[in-house]
Amino acid sequence: MGNMQLLYNQPQPKYVGLDSGAVTEGTLVAAVAGKRIRVLAWYCAPIAASTLEFLSGTTALTGAMSLSASIGYGDSADFGLFETEPGEALAWTVGASARGYLVYQLV
Repeated sequence: MGNMQLLYNQPQPKYVGLDSGAVTEGTLVAAVAGKRIRVLAWYCAPIAASTLEFLSGTTALTGAMSLSASIGYGDSADFGLFETEPGEALAWTVGASARGYLVYQLV
């Protein structure tokens, strides 16, 4: 019963589309005072061979992931893949134009 209780008490997931255009770095989710941004799932498809890195403000949350052109990459986990420090924005750097989505919670 404890695991079911934990599932029901989770904050609602939120969704954001990813589209870097010509910009290769920037904020994906704005900072919220006192809250962490927990990433539950992400998907990214770069136009050209590239790297992708997620950041808490300016601090790396992931290593730079090498991506091949026109192939979709992603991951998901019910209880989160990584999260920002409290009050910091979730940002990314991507080496080429890319599109995708992100599912997250404010915790």
